[in-house]
Amino acid sequence: MNNHQTNSNALAIAYQLEHYQIQQILGEGSFGITYLAQDLKLNTLVVIKEYLPNNLAVRLANNEDVSPILPENAENFAWGLDQFLNEAQILAQFNHPNIVRILDSFQANDTAYMVMEYQPGQNLAHFLQEGDIATEEEIIRFIPALLDGLEVVHQADYLHCDIKPASVYIRQENYTPVLTDFGWARYDLGHLCHNPIVSPGYTPFEQYQNEDNQLGPWTDIYSTAALLYRLISGNKPPEATERVEAIMQNEVDPLKPAVKVGQGHYSQQLLAAIDSALAIKPQDRPQSVKVWREQLFAKSRPKIVEPIENIEISSTSPKSLEPTTRTPQWPFAIILILITFMSIGAWLFSQEHKARLQAEADAEQARRDYQTLLAKQTLNSATEPKTENPTRVVKPKPAAKPAVITPQAVVNTPEKPNPIPIQPIKTDKSEAEIRLRATAKERAAAAKAQLPDGRLRIMTGAGVRLRTQPQQNAKGRIILHLGTIVLEIDKTKNWYKIETPNKHIGWVHSKYTLPFDPDKRGQIYIKLAKQKLKNASFGNLVDLCNFLSHASDTVELKSAVELKLLYLLALQGSLRYVPSEQPKDKRYIEWLKQHKSEILYKKSISAWFVKKEVFQELYDKYRFLPIAKRILQEMPD
Repeated sequence: MNNHQTNSNALAIAYQLEHYQIQQILGEGSFGITYLAQDLKLNTLVVIKEYLPNNLAVRLANNEDVSPILPENAENFAWGLDQFLNEAQILAQFNHPNIVRILDSFQANDTAYMVMEYQPGQNLAHFLQEGDIATEEEIIRFIPALLDGLEVVHQADYLHCDIKPASVYIRQENYTPVLTDFGWARYDLGHLCHNPIVSPGYTPFEQYQNEDNQLGPWTDIYSTAALLYRLISGNKPPEATERVEAIMQNEVDPLKPAVKVGQGHYSQQLLAAIDSALAIKPQDRPQSVKVWREQLFAKSRPKIVEPIENIEISSTSPKSLEPTTRTPQWPFAIILILITFMSIGAWLFSQEHKARLQAEADAEQARRDYQTLLAKQTLNSATEPKTENPTRVVKPKPAAKPAVITPQAVVNTPEKPNPIPIQPIKTDKSEAEIRLRATAKERAAAAKAQLPDGRLRIMTGAGVRLRTQPQQNAKGRIILHLGTIVLEIDKTKNWYKIETPNKHIGWVHSKYTLPFDPDKRGQIYIKLAKQKLKNASFGNLVDLCNFLSHASDTVELKSAVELKLLYLLALQGSLRYVPSEQPKDKRYIEWLKQHKSEILYKKSISAWFVKKEVFQELYDKYRFLPIAKRILQEMPD
């Protein structure tokens, strides 16, 4: 058993976190420490993971609080903290027998904690001694459950990003596998630090390149195939970078194909499927778990499971997978039968989960279509030309504010629907409209005139450091913010030498910039904002709001209004991270204070929202533009 004396960075045994009391230190990795703890409320055991990246932070002398090692580490530490909490929120969505179950998450000691369900067992790495392999029957009964869990993750548009023996937990009770240690948060932190987080032998080459747009289900499929390769050969595959380097130098791929390694011991179908998933190029691999599952064992996957008492222990494997503390061989051939039952349950769950997600999506789309239809009907009636003897004329009240009709109101008055009181669109432009368009045009022209001559680039990353040399570990100078426009001076491979608006000169990596065309400023800003809104962390959304708050003043009117709407959506997204009406975290407190005039707290659902009036004001001011319809659609109920 580990203890505090052998791990100076860990919390002391018997230390109490919230209503959890530390019982044992289970392990320590690059990004945190894992504890076994007692839930004092429910009197049950849980696993608690603490965010404590050992290259960025350390526990202070009081043996409680965590602090960045150096001031310059603070930014990366805070970024990783957001990702850690985001990981907990994402995993909490899943309730699957082969995905780790998250029970709680909270912040304390200037860091964060993730509480997980505890079940006795060990990760797969503890079962594998050097050279140990599994039989094909063991693999066929073991892997389907793992793939079922992974497929559910992919169906929710997430990736694992770090599948390896150490991230596959084996339950002691029935030896069923559980996916743990999801790597997306660590990968994001590595992305920010210009140093990808990888597991040699199990990580595909695209993950080394830190290019998010290259990652997909095929990334996890490569890692899972590498795990299978380990099970059939007794050794993990060569590192992906070694394979690429050899191929580029016209040398033989150092990975010996599975069809040769396992020849005579495993079916050709299984070995060929492993080789297919270990292809260097992502496009050459199976693109989904479903496709790869069919390649692996479409014909051989058992459909009828024998009663457990009628199965004998397999002894054909040179070495079975067993923990070092047990004398009998790891009974894959017996206990993995249970996995088949779990797989069936997991399959049913995944179908139900998929159907539920589709139903929710259909309902949301129906709601939006309904509101759009109402808006169109009202606009048509408002702009309908007058006749000498009109049957009915709708005269909107000038002082009335737009309001969205509820479905109930339409049901109550089906023959005479009460239209949204939108001001009729005039053919001639009002003075206010002309003034708004002229102002926007002047601001856009002024912003363009202030740009330097030459090739320009725009920063797409937040908090990017300007490096003294085109190297990842070079000294960092000033920090560049999202949306900063810089002058391109030179290029060396994937690095750009640039000059900032404040005349600072240095290097930035190409992945944090995009070419910038002054004539397409609005389009570029909108594209950048929409990309950042996808699965963004609290820190990312704060940066995006700060950028959008002034970006709309430098573009033409149509783009300016869309940027103002995107600002409200980004603000709304950031509020979802605020845990309560009176949060304790200083970041949330300052953020709420900064936007107190735009937001409100709904006690009925215990959540923060952007005020409906803020959307209403935006609509009222720009109702003459086509985007006004979308503002109504995005307006909170």
